[in-house]
Amino acid sequence: MALFTQIASDQRLQLQNREKFKQVEGDLFEFKLNSEKMRLFAFRHRMTWYLVCGMSGKKENQLPPAEVERASILMNQAKAVLGCA
Repeated sequence: MALFTQIASDQRLQLQNREKFKQVEGDLFEFKLNSEKMRLFAFRHRMTWYLVCGMSGKKENQLPPAEVERASILMNQAKAVLGCA
C-alpha cells in the first residue's frame, strides 16, 4: 500500500517502479501486488486515481486480453459518469 500511496500522490506521474505500476494502454494503468498475486486496474482523472477492477492469478507478465478489455470497458463507463469521456 505504501507504493500505491506514493504513486497516487505523485502529481507528475513519475513511474519509478515499472514492475509494480505501468501503463497498459491509453489511460489504463496496472498496479501489481505480487505478494497477493493480484493486479489492480486504475485510471487518473485530474489528480484523482480511480480503481476500476482487479484480478487474481499467476504472477505472469502477460495480461489476459479479456481482463484488459473488461477493465477498459469499466474505465470508459466510469469516465462517462465523471464527464471525462
